[in-house]
Amino acid sequence: MHRRTRSKLSDANPDFNALFFSYFNNSKQQKKRVRFRVRQGADLRHDLQFMSSLIHDAYLDLCTVRTRAGNFIFDIARVRWELFDRMSETPLLLNTSSRIIIGPVRNTSVLYSDPLPCKTLPTAFEITALDFHGYYDMTDEDEWTLCLIGNKVKVRLSLPVYGFRIEVTDRLTVDQPQLNIE
Repeated sequence: MHRRTRSKLSDANPDFNALFFSYFNNSKQQKKRVRFRVRQGADLRHDLQFMSSLIHDAYLDLCTVRTRAGNFIFDIARVRWELFDRMSETPLLLNTSSRIIIGPVRNTSVLYSDPLPCKTLPTAFEITALDFHGYYDMTDEDEWTLCLIGNKVKVRLSLPVYGFRIEVTDRLTVDQPQLNIE
């Protein structure tokens, strides 16, 4: 009689935190600046999740956005979550100056969740999430949407299905104390 056994791994979801910290928070990476580029194809969703963790709580000002050859370049103050150790006696979050490059952008829009008078629209916000729509649900579509989401603000960027670039690169190697972002 053959007994069927179940793999112990098949019942467990991968520990995303363990993957994230094992990749970014090791002795080789700690003193280096981060440069992370989202891969296309099957790795896209995983890479967008890593990217979202890297830019979570980053401070972005839409007035500083530049464009070059169809790419949007966002300068951000990024919290270095990859170095955070909550088990430390004195846990400390550090910030670094970084840049996000996304492109080629076909279309863009900025949506506000509250109706505000035109003269008071905020341009600066803290990124709370990175989301995407349409990449795996396409039939005849040749583009998908990436969203940078903040409190009451959503920046939507339409990208081609193939040949896009999404990357974050730290510009400074010296860590700065955490900014108080209200």
